[in-house]
Amino acid sequence: MKHSQAYLDAMDDVHTRFILNLPVEELASADRIFFQLEQAWWFYDDFICDGAAKEGKEGELKRFKYLKPFAAAMFEFSDLLKPMLPRFEEMYAEFS
Repeated sequence: MKHSQAYLDAMDDVHTRFILNLPVEELASADRIFFQLEQAWWFYDDFICDGAAKEGKEGELKRFKYLKPFAAAMFEFSDLLKPMLPRFEEMYAEFS
């Protein structure tokens, strides 16, 4: 699926703010990863998507109604999380 450059830039911004700089020990815990992803999702929705809507660019960004689809998208986007993608469902179940 082809994503807009605005979406890719937004995901990169959120990834850098919330995932990229996590300490290694936090990357070893599903609870800590998903806690950070939840914070990232709120930031993405409240600041990035709402900001784009105010500028009339809402259609350029994908809105995620729930945490799980956003987290799955971030697992696919992130080079840090991508190796854990086969365990996504197990890790999400552990968190929720």
